[in-house]
Formats: sequence, structure tokens, C-alpha cells
Amino acid sequence: MLRRRLFAYTVMFVAGIAAGYLMFESHKYLLAPLLMISVSLGTAKAKFNSENNLKERKKLLAFIILGFIVFTLKYIDFNSPIYSGDIKTDPLSQRKIEGIIINIVEEENRVVLVVKESRLKHIGKIRVTFYGDLNFLNDISIERPTELLGSEVQCYGKLREPTGADNPNCFNYRTYLRSKGIRYTLSAKYISVISNEAGVYWKYKRRIMQSREKFLDNFNEENEIRGFIKGVIFGDKTDIDEETLEEFSVNSTGHILAVSGLHVGFLFTLLNLITGKRKSFGITLIIFIILVVYGEMTLWSASTVRAVIMLTVGMFSMYVKRPFDLLSAVSFSAMTILIWNPYQLFVTGFQLSFLALLGISFLSKPVSYFVGDSIAAPLAVQIAVAPLTAFTFNRFNPLSLFINIPVIFVSSLLVPISIIALALENLAGNSPIILIEITKGISELIIKMNHKLAMGGLYALDTIGISSALLITGYLLIFIVSSEWMRVMIMRDNKKEMFRGLAYIIFPILVLNIALFDVFSDDEIVFVSVGQGDCVHIKAENNHALIDGGGNRFYNVGKKILKPYLLKAGVGNLDVALITHPHTDHYLGIIELSEVYSIGKIIFPEAYKKGCNSKDDWFTEIDFINVKEKVVLSENIEIQPIWPVYNKSADLLLNDPNENNMVYIINYNGIKIMMTGDILESDELDMLEYYRGTDVLKCDVLKVAHHGSKSSTNDSFLDEVSPKIAVIQVGLNNMYGHPSQETIQKLEDRNIQIYRTDLNGAIGLDIRKDRVIIDKMR
Repeated sequence: MLRRRLFAYTVMFVAGIAAGYLMFESHKYLLAPLLMISVSLGTAKAKFNSENNLKERKKLLAFIILGFIVFTLKYIDFNSPIYSGDIKTDPLSQRKIEGIIINIVEEENRVVLVVKESRLKHIGKIRVTFYGDLNFLNDISIERPTELLGSEVQCYGKLREPTGADNPNCFNYRTYLRSKGIRYTLSAKYISVISNEAGVYWKYKRRIMQSREKFLDNFNEENEIRGFIKGVIFGDKTDIDEETLEEFSVNSTGHILAVSGLHVGFLFTLLNLITGKRKSFGITLIIFIILVVYGEMTLWSASTVRAVIMLTVGMFSMYVKRPFDLLSAVSFSAMTILIWNPYQLFVTGFQLSFLALLGISFLSKPVSYFVGDSIAAPLAVQIAVAPLTAFTFNRFNPLSLFINIPVIFVSSLLVPISIIALALENLAGNSPIILIEITKGISELIIKMNHKLAMGGLYALDTIGISSALLITGYLLIFIVSSEWMRVMIMRDNKKEMFRGLAYIIFPILVLNIALFDVFSDDEIVFVSVGQGDCVHIKAENNHALIDGGGNRFYNVGKKILKPYLLKAGVGNLDVALITHPHTDHYLGIIELSEVYSIGKIIFPEAYKKGCNSKDDWFTEIDFINVKEKVVLSENIEIQPIWPVYNKSADLLLNDPNENNMVYIINYNGIKIMMTGDILESDELDMLEYYRGTDVLKCDVLKVAHHGSKSSTNDSFLDEVSPKIAVIQVGLNNMYGHPSQETIQKLEDRNIQIYRTDLNGAIGLDIRKDRVIIDKMR
């Protein structure tokens, strides 16, 4: 018996959106309609608290179709042709955009704008990044970046279409931007402000954002507290330092740095206290407008939108004299947001926001039987969000519940005091000093408390990945078992109906598991996408190895790319990591990874032994290898160095320009993969000469040397290796122009299959008896 129809409609609507995503974004053309059919069949026997069950089932079918249609229309909108005037044009050929600034954020070394293009039709919003400060303003004088909202600008640079996830189960930048309505990105070399004049709406928007900045100015003397207040009250974490953010992540208390129902709920309660029982339409409208103004200040995060919609439903329920039902309000809020932009469904912020409320709706009652009513709701929230948090961030702190109790309690004092101070700032022109000082004191207390409770990450456990299908299945079972329907079945001792209901979801779960199966989980070799750099992951039963790990002086590849990739691949630790040579884009990621993740051994070429008896601590932890040795991972799986056969310079230092690159061959059950690093043409010719008359260099797969540079991949060498498959590990739009067209042509002339990490993302090799099947991210 389903009492809350709106919740059932929303579930079907969400299933339709998921099917649309599978169809158009994941290209699962058969499984998408099969998912819709299986879910529809699963609800075919649903019973409603209604006399006309057939009519209700038809409504369920209509909502799953509606969800699919809504996603399809949004996908078409994001992929519609672009026109300049009446002429169809290629947006990626554009070197200039022109439009209105609808959002602007000034960060430490760059300015990020969202521009609504006005010259090209159907192109929509563009995320523009400008490295530098606001010196592009010419003669315009401003005090704050928000004074540029509504300004007309020209941005010069190359338009790019964001790619999806580069590595399996990792962050999908394209989906994230689409959830914000952004279709393209542009890295601007120059920005020109055409006009700073603003219409009525943008004047209102500037005034709101300036009042927000004026309130934050009260905390300018202490940047740490200013950034924290900005996060807690407005959900903007851009000014919080990385160490503090890491501690909130470790403690699973990062949710207080997002606008939630607590904020909007207190504002609503405060307004109710002020207006008393006078609930005229005019007063209700004023309350709604104030909520909207606050929403504008928070830039309308998913949790803010959800809270405002739910409170609007609550106010409406008073007028129609109907009881407020939390689950129905949550459902209406979710459906409203998803109709506006169905890509929101696939963003972590949206998921966590609504899972928290579903936890209260479904789990509070059963949890209260064990812990009482006082802490049932916060505990229910923690239970609901913990699996998704662990799945997304690969981290779980078993003490998070106990840590959250004092942090949430103190935050519940900070939020109302800060909102009152914000309101007085806007109404009276200044916040009372006592409120500002109290806000500072409580903020400092929370930061210090969170720091102490983090205990250096001692109890934060890394969690290895599970499939997204298993996660969804787990949530379905949790909410079904804890639902009102299940409680009714238990009370009536109706086991037959209970098991029949559970049986109905088996087919949809089976289809879901097939649709979301990670093909990379079966791959024995994965060329990991690390940008402009090399990295290959070798899986040998329960043993795991990396050869190279990429690296970037401006970005922690080890922590932000390699660790998430490995954990999501179900790898808890590495047995060995081998380095071809100590250039930043090959070795640095391994060293960074070793600081946050367990690596059994790091192995360098022996030629650099003297250079590694040096200053940094990690040098003392590494081993060395030469061509007389090999690394055996398991039976019939080994890594053999084949070059150099002697040390050209036995006392090379790490910064020596001579690459002295080590070449490895992976022997995997009879399939040979050559890892060349950055070997140059001269060494290729030397290898040819040394191994002449042998089949040592013959390989099935070649990792093309030096990212496809024309300084490598000699014709004779390529003929001798004679690979069927070539993999080029290279960064998208890299400054070096890799790979060279000359190298590409050589490979094409020999009918060698070419795969590139810049275009295909991660590339997996599924090694069968006598053949290799290629999997790729795109």
C-alpha cells in the first residue's frame, strides 16, 4: 500500500531520468529502455490507498516516461547546433565570445566568470577562467568583483567542450558543469569590458551580492574566520584553506559548510516570530521574497533551492489547511529541481541533500526504537549519507557521528546568530559589534574543535570502491525495509505480500547492475589518464603495480588523481611502483601518492642511484633495478627492464637533462606491452642494434614514447616492434603540441590501432588467451 503518491511519482520520474542518462550520456541504447520496462513491471502490482489502482499505475508509467522525456529535451538543448546569425557555425572554432557576466568569483590567482553568450545562438552559459587579477577592466573602477555582474564583456581565447570522466568511476566534469547549465569552457587570454551598465535585474543582483560582501567585511582582519563564515552562511568554500577543508572532510562534518534546511528553516522561524499569527497573503509574500533574497546570496545551491521550495510548500499547506508531510514536500522539491535541470540528479551535492531528508523520513522512526527520539533524526541523517559519502570520497570515519554531535550543536548556535547579524547589516546598515564578536568566537571554537577532533586523520579510513549499482541496490533495500509499508506488513504478519513486494524489484536491480557494470574492472592493464604524463596500472590477481605516475608542479596528481582512481578500482595498496626516469610528468605522482597511500616498494632505474642518496626523505625508501633483474607479480606475469643495458652515466643526478630512460616490457600471459617512457630516437636505434636478431622488441602493445613527440618513434624501431595497438599518454590541449602529426601518420601508415588518453580517457586492456580487447572511457 503506497500512501504517499507524490513520492512514488518522483521515484518513477527519477528512474526515467536515469534511463535517459544511460541512453544519451552512457550510450547504453538497449539497457536504457530495458531499465524503464523493468521498473514499470516492478510497480505493476503496486497497491495504492485508492479505489482505482489501475489509474494510479498508469500515472506511474506516465511519470517514468516524463522523466525520460525531460532528460532527452535537456540533452538535445545541450547538443543543439550553434548559429552565428542564421549561419550554422562550429563553436570550437571560435576565438572570442561576447555576453553578460552572470557570476564572478575572484580566487587566489585567477578570476572565474560565467558568461551568457549573446552573439551565438543556443550556446548558453560559458565558464571563463582568466589567470590574473581584475586588471582587464581598463578605465572602469570597482571595489568588488560583484560590481561587474550584468556587465557586457568580450573574452578572447579558445572555446572548449568539457569532457566526461577521464578514469573509471571518477569525477565527471562535463556532468557537473551541465548541472549548472554550462555547456562550454574558455581559458581567456584577454577580457574586455564593453559596458558596465546594468538593467534593473542586474542592479538588484549587484546590490544583494554587495550586501553579502559588506557583511563579510566585518571579518576581514581574520581571513580564516572570514572564509569559514562565508562557507557556513553562504555555502561558498572558495576562501577556506585546503588544510581546514581536509579536516572537515576527515571528520565528515563538511556538511556544515553548505547551506541547508537549518539556515532557511531558522530564517523562516524568525520571520514567523516577527509576524506572529498575522498570516495574511501580503506577509506570506514578504516572507517568500526574503527567502528568495537569501537564496540569491547563496547562489542557489541545490540544498538552498530544496529548502526554499519545501518551506513554500509548508506555507501553502497552511492556507489550504492540509497537514505538512515531509516526504511529500521532499518529493515535490526534488521533482521541481529535476524538471528545471535533470543533470542535478548526478551531482553529489544534490544526492547528499536529499538523502539526508530521506533518512529523516524513513529511518528516524526505526532508529528511535534504539536511541530514543532526541538523537534519532541526526543519527538517521548520518546513516543515510554515510554510504554515499564513503562511495564518493573513499573515506569513512567511524567516529563521525560522535564528532558531528558537538559540531552540529555549536553550528546550530552560529547559524541563527550570523543570520540575525546579516539581517541587521542589511536593514540597519551595520551589525552590532557584540553579534560580530560572538560570531567570530563561535567560528573560532568550531574550527579549533574540528581540528582537535580530526586527530591528524588517525581514525579516517580509506574505503575501497564498490559498484554504483551495488550502492543503489543497498539504498533501495534500506528504504524499503524501513518504510511505512514494511512496518504495516510486519504488523499484519503478511509475509507473502512482503516477499512479493521485494521480488518485484529483483528484475530492475538486475538490469541496473548490468547497465552500470564497470568494464574496466575486468581489465588487466589500465593506462590511467593523468594529463600530460604517463601511468599504467598492472593487475595480477591480488598484486598491483604502477609504472610511472604522471605529475604536475601545480597539481597534486598522486593525491587527487591516482589515489581516487586506485581506491575506486578496489585497490587498497600497491605492491610496487616503477619509474622510467625522474622527470616530473613520470615520477612526481608516485612520490605524492606514497605520502597518502600504501606502496610496498618504489623502484628507480639504477643509473640514478647516486642522485637518490640525497636530501628528501622518500629517497631512503626506494629500490633500484637494472636489466639483469625483473619484477615478478605472479605466475606468467612479470615486468622486465630491457634498456639501458649499461649505465651511460652511473652518477646521474635527478635534475640531469640526460633522461637515461628505462624501458620496461610487461609480459602478461604471453601478451607483451612495451613501456617506453620518454625514450629518444637515438636510444631506439641503439636498442635496435643491441637486440638485432632477437624477438625481444616484438610487442603486441606499444606505449608510444615521449607522448607522441616527433623526437621519438623511429620508423625502423616501429617496424621491429610491430605492435597491433599503440597507446599515447598525453594531456588534452597540452602546450607542447603532443602528439605530433608525423608520429600519428607513421602509426596510421602501418594500420596500428591508435588510442589516446587526451581523446579516449583511460584505456583498458582486457587480455584474453591470444587477443586483447580495448576498453576506453570515451
